[in-house]
Amino acid sequence: MRYSTTMTGGFFERWFEGILLPVFPKDAVIVMNNASFHRKKQLDEIAGNNTAHCADIVWPESEKDKENNSKGL
Repeated sequence: MRYSTTMTGGFFERWFEGILLPVFPKDAVIVMNNASFHRKKQLDEIAGNNTAHCADIVWPESEKDKENNSKGL
């Protein structure tokens, strides 16, 4: 797929649920970057609620996560 305009969270989520997830096996692991339209909460919900494809999404560690991990939180 080629998309040549500004990407939105809603468009990406519809593509993720309707196009991407159906072609992945049930035990797939999807690695995402932290693009602004990759809305973590919504995509985690889509992946978790999809009974046909229960993919796990791996997200990059944020600076806040790194700080909390270094403090043992």
